[in-house]
Amino acid sequence: MAIETGCGQAWRIWICLSICFIIVVGCAEKPSNHEEDISPEVEEAAQPYFGLEFPGADVTRFAPSIFRNEMHAPPIFTPDGREVYWSMMGDPQGIWQMEIREGVWTEPAKANFDRMGQGDSPFISADGTRLLFLSWSTSGQEAIRQVDRDDGKWGTPHILPDVVNDFGPHWQASLAENGNLYFGAEGNLCFSAFENGSYSSAEIMDLSLVLENGYDGSPFIAPDESYLIFDRGVNYSHSDLYISFRTDTLDWGDPISMDALNSNGNDLYANVSPDGRFLMFLSSRTGILLPYWVDANIIEEYRP
Repeated sequence: MAIETGCGQAWRIWICLSICFIIVVGCAEKPSNHEEDISPEVEEAAQPYFGLEFPGADVTRFAPSIFRNEMHAPPIFTPDGREVYWSMMGDPQGIWQMEIREGVWTEPAKANFDRMGQGDSPFISADGTRLLFLSWSTSGQEAIRQVDRDDGKWGTPHILPDVVNDFGPHWQASLAENGNLYFGAEGNLCFSAFENGSYSSAEIMDLSLVLENGYDGSPFIAPDESYLIFDRGVNYSHSDLYISFRTDTLDWGDPISMDALNSNGNDLYANVSPDGRFLMFLSSRTGILLPYWVDANIIEEYRP
């Protein structure tokens, strides 16, 4: 009887030790957080800019398998090419985004900082720390908002000062490296200097022409403020892209039509990637506004 009891105890001890071993091994293999569960091979499966080959000197459609419906603002990427933001023409409203997560590009989803779901015309600074977008306030007034990036996440949006937003309806705003703001408002190109941590004044730019039934809009400023790309049109029925270069006297040179980009349709709303590799814009050359891109070296063809 004593022998049987000893064997039973030994058996139970062996079972307990086996269970403890399994638990210890299981805990050792289990990652401490979800990110560690992603192998380097999986993480690199999805490539920046959707893994597309960068464009050459000829204008081509951008990601036609992804962007098929008419757009109100072209795709704009973060500096690492792993996040993209845009807005549509009509429904569905708001700012949409995609990003690389767990080794794949996510499905299009509403941007979490666009809390009212009516945001438009996103712009990301060259360093990726600031994002501008247009949105309607509770009073029904359109305003330029800014949201800053902190610890890899977008924070809470804040409205830019009245000196900027009192200019009326906008369409695209962009930032230089020093924080200077360029924006379109009521058919004019406008500028506001960033001084002492804020915008205290704003003005219509000299190169903005006062044309009968004409307009200038959607300015994109180079990070170093060496050039400005914008669209110019008449009666809001046709627009072309123009570029103006900063002169040695810090004035703006005469606007030059970017004929290599322009078509019989509307061509507007340009942005240049933070790394300076390509230029993106909207064009209705096929009937509706869709994104097109081209090698950014084309800018040098127009430099005086």
